[in-house]
Amino acid sequence: MLTHGTLRQGCGMAGRERLLDAARALAPALRARSRDTEILRRVPDETISDLQAAGLFKVLQAACYGGDEADLATYFDVVLTLSAADGSVGWVYSVLLVQTWAVSRMDRQAGEEVWGSDPSTLISSAVAPRSGYIDKIADGYRIDGQFGFSSGCHHAEWVFILGVARNAPEDGLLAFLVSRSDYDIEDNWNVMGLCGTGSCDVVVDGTVPTYRVLSVANTGSDVSDAPIYKLPFFTIFPHAATVPLVGIAQGGLDDYLLQQKHRARVTGGVVGSEPSSQMRVAESAADLDAARLTLFRTCEDMTRVAASGDPYGPELLARVNRDQVLASRFAVTAIDRIFANAGARALSLDNPIQRAWRDVHAGAAHPASVPDASLAAYGALAFGLDSPAAH
Repeated sequence: MLTHGTLRQGCGMAGRERLLDAARALAPALRARSRDTEILRRVPDETISDLQAAGLFKVLQAACYGGDEADLATYFDVVLTLSAADGSVGWVYSVLLVQTWAVSRMDRQAGEEVWGSDPSTLISSAVAPRSGYIDKIADGYRIDGQFGFSSGCHHAEWVFILGVARNAPEDGLLAFLVSRSDYDIEDNWNVMGLCGTGSCDVVVDGTVPTYRVLSVANTGSDVSDAPIYKLPFFTIFPHAATVPLVGIAQGGLDDYLLQQKHRARVTGGVVGSEPSSQMRVAESAADLDAARLTLFRTCEDMTRVAASGDPYGPELLARVNRDQVLASRFAVTAIDRIFANAGARALSLDNPIQRAWRDVHAGAAHPASVPDASLAAYGALAFGLDSPAAH
């Protein structure tokens, strides 16, 4: 894994190393449980307890609520480490953690309601509307509907619903923080990849007061001036679905190297000694290095602008969006290349290589990894043409 010389703010270098050491220490246990996590179809309670005990859910939580207020690079590094050990755990951790970032940007009353009695309370999100409506009412918003893909919802006491009020579209895209008492979980997560994320639907029937509503267009925080809370909503959220894929593919490459080094061919020879296999390793490693380098350049550049208070230029935002979707593509290409050469034994459901292959492809199906709009926006700017505003 590369070492990244990015801007460090928030918890500082010592805090970052403490968090990374904690993630590395958990990796063997996560790997040992990975098959059981798939069968359970959700992250085991034991794993969530381990992550809580290690303090890893505090990475992006505001300091006033007992969090680390760490920077974007620390968040990325921890997600990469956990995802290499178990893709489902890394995905759920990434998504749950970014919700703590969102609550830390909200009205203090919302943060106190979530964390006042228990600073370890978790929040999930559900951003795919299935049915129902969101309406603006006198003192907030009324939500009645079903929303999909709430990763980690079994471990959360709150959920963010993303949407636009049908009777107030002028309010724009909003994130609504809904209490567990106002929604049920529909157990419908039966999938081929990221099987252990428990990304079930939630069925909401309740009201959300105004102080528990966050406009995705706004930046900054009521409780902290740390640069992490000045980053755009649609910089943080898409990366929450991309960074795990790079970590998962790295874990797959690591397992490929271990398994293939001494694997004998029926026709003679050893896979690890074949120039063609060595070239696959070099190309996949380069893809993942490229993904990490661009992701951490994003950390550096976006944090610098956030700390300065300057506006985010359209060229920077377009490049960040371009690099994020291409990082997902790098992860897919890297895992495809080695899986195709891993042999029939890699097809076993107990083999982590096939799990990494399935998990990366499943994660790449997320809307955040669809490249067309981001690449077209960057290309239009490069040609000097008008393009849709970057996120």
